[in-house]
Amino acid sequence: MTSESSFYTFSTILTSYHAWLFINNMKYSTVIAKCFLCCFLVFKSVFALGVEELRIGTEGMYPPFEFYKNGEITGFDIELAKLIAQQLEMKCVFVDMAFSSLFPAVNVGKIDMAIATITASAAKRKNFAFSDSYHKDEIGMLYISDKISKKEDLSGKIIGVQFGSTANVAWVNENCKDTKIIYMDNSNMLVEALQAKRLDAVIVDAPQAKYFAKNNKLKWKLLGTLSDGYRIVMKKDSKLLPRVNDALKTLISSGAVDKLKKKWEL
Repeated sequence: MTSESSFYTFSTILTSYHAWLFINNMKYSTVIAKCFLCCFLVFKSVFALGVEELRIGTEGMYPPFEFYKNGEITGFDIELAKLIAQQLEMKCVFVDMAFSSLFPAVNVGKIDMAIATITASAAKRKNFAFSDSYHKDEIGMLYISDKISKKEDLSGKIIGVQFGSTANVAWVNENCKDTKIIYMDNSNMLVEALQAKRLDAVIVDAPQAKYFAKNNKLKWKLLGTLSDGYRIVMKKDSKLLPRVNDALKTLISSGAVDKLKKKWEL
């Protein structure tokens, strides 16, 4: 029974009870009716507020997709997740955690889904369900030295990559020879290491490379486009998957996703 049907069932019972009291003129009808009315109001309030929560995991250090501004988490992925929750008529609750913790959190049910510029590798598809793609993935490079300007210059260099970003790691392994890869928990740490010259370059998603270059006086370059795009990850048997895909189709066809891309300069 849904909360709505339960509410109307309770309303019917209350109406019948008041009619019975009137007919039988019970001695304590006034007192009992007031108590019953209080219960009704509490019951009504609970169900009015009882919107189902959608727990969404993310990693709040990956601008412009997810990051904190004035103490509030925001970004392209965050606003998209909110629109999806609206389509599903659910209350969106974000759970911020390290990127490497997102898949385990989905697996054990700590969160219902995760959105954080996630790509779907063949290995991950065996254990998790992924939504349709909502943004095409591009690879970018952050650097400082004038001796680095193209991907061929990365051979033999020390490259920083975020832990868990399988697409970026795969690109480095495929395109760079004799490269030492340094993994760090988030992009802010990578940028700090680059500025301290502990890294020669950082490989991130292109929109993020553009963002950090603009805000940290770094150089950046677009390296290429991957075949896969960003997706939302859920448990393998999640009943939310078809609903999320329907919501994405609606938001894409209506132009809402394109508006977000324009807003966040993607």
